[in-house]
Amino acid sequence: MRWALSPRDYRAHAVSGLAGDSTMAARCGHVMPVEAGLDDSPRAQLCAACVLAVAPTFEARGGLVNAARDADGCGEWFPDDK
Repeated sequence: MRWALSPRDYRAHAVSGLAGDSTMAARCGHVMPVEAGLDDSPRAQLCAACVLAVAPTFEARGGLVNAARDADGCGEWFPDDK
């Protein structure tokens, strides 16, 4: 899964592919310019619709959010210990 920071809403979106010559589409339907660039992990506040689209379970969503927080250096929202 590749992620892009949208210059329109400043959220990290899960990219599903190109939507045209100069735009790419996110899993939530959001369209952004290809100049936004792609990352292997989200580096900003996550788009809630993209999280629901790519992480079907609560545990998967927690792991995704933790990965984004770790990449940002902010610590964890959902600790791994139970």
